[in-house]
Amino acid sequence: MTKKVLKNEEKEDEELPVSTSNKILSPDIMGQNFQIRQGYVEISGLLFPNRHYVMTYFESITGWTSLILGSGANTARLGSLYLKTGLTINSRAGIANDNLSVVIMNFINKDSVFVTTLAIPTLTGSAFDSYFGVGELLAGGETDQGYGFRVLNDVLYSYVEVAGVQVTTPITGITLGNSNVYSAKNNTSKRIVTFYVNGELKTSMGANFGLGANETRFVFYITNTAASNREVYINHAIYAQNI
Repeated sequence: MTKKVLKNEEKEDEELPVSTSNKILSPDIMGQNFQIRQGYVEISGLLFPNRHYVMTYFESITGWTSLILGSGANTARLGSLYLKTGLTINSRAGIANDNLSVVIMNFINKDSVFVTTLAIPTLTGSAFDSYFGVGELLAGGETDQGYGFRVLNDVLYSYVEVAGVQVTTPITGITLGNSNVYSAKNNTSKRIVTFYVNGELKTSMGANFGLGANETRFVFYITNTAASNREVYINHAIYAQNI
């Protein structure tokens, strides 16, 4: 029972308002009417029924695999992760996690979704490459596969990687220095991955995933290709997969 006092009178059994805006910031995740609207989270039914899911706000990066090279640095802050390359050319900051959970990643017949919120504020003349996604992406072998987003020289792309071959699609109209919600959904029956930014569908890509790597893995990193600092601020990450 909720109560709201108006002019010293008490009203019972009336729902309190939860938002002043109906702007949807994230799509219906996994078909369960989960929406992030400006100012609040709306859930109709359960969030991830019959699904495995992993969520992190990077309270600590102990146990993550560091991808640091050169002058790069990873810093866990309250509810966020800060990556910076530093000023040395070809430096890298980032983290990944093998053995993310007991869940074995299965892109072939288990629908899944990846969601993160982040900003890349130092967009001055490009000279950097950044990834944020899920899968096996850095081994460099023919089993590499995954999906997510890439920012290369100030241009945002969605990507799908299968058997070590990566395909990208440019996404325009996004201010990368802002805090944006990036989400991608792998539909195994249709063999496509759909990509959203701030709740708006941006593109769909074919995804004929094979057996490949079977590790559940988040990957976040940024590397510079000039002697200038590049940064990423990441708020959280979610991965959910059908049981």
